[in-house]
Amino acid sequence: MSVKAFVRLGLMGAALLAVRIIVPGTPSAHFDAASATITAASHEDTPAPALCDGAIQHPIDVKVTALDPVEPGATVRVEVATSAREALESGEIALVSTGGAALLSEPAVPLGRLAAGKQAQAAFTVRLPDDGARTLLQFRVTGEGANGLSSRGATFNLLPNGPADPGRIVTTDSGESVAEYRARRIQ
Repeated sequence: MSVKAFVRLGLMGAALLAVRIIVPGTPSAHFDAASATITAASHEDTPAPALCDGAIQHPIDVKVTALDPVEPGATVRVEVATSAREALESGEIALVSTGGAALLSEPAVPLGRLAAGKQAQAAFTVRLPDDGARTLLQFRVTGEGANGLSSRGATFNLLPNGPADPGRIVTTDSGESVAEYRARRIQ
């Protein structure tokens, strides 16, 4: 074993000894590296762990919609709508990747201030390739919030020739009608 590997193994061992596992109501041990002693610890003064009982949601919502027919070689306007749960300053919506389409508009639209719960939109224009290939547009919405910079990405798949599977309309258990498509791996 090399000296470097021996030192690394020793450091990992020391780190493992320094770990303190806390299970409320049970005794544990604490390793004091300075005196190399192990002492029992009580959990009576340890606060109960915090419980998370809610769904975590991103503070920014983004929705992308094609405003024009999606056909090979077509010019398509795409609207990006965004809203935030908290106010954002210096907001911006940017088209960061065209996926092979030609960008005909500005790549970013400043939003300025976006009030909490209010919606803002930006439109981008792209020209799709003549070969009818799938084009994946990628967007980034950013803004300065109370907790610093917030950012969210969104993608939009432009498929000029439409899906090979026409799909079928099914009714969910809750009574909602949705389009269902067969899943297959895309190489």
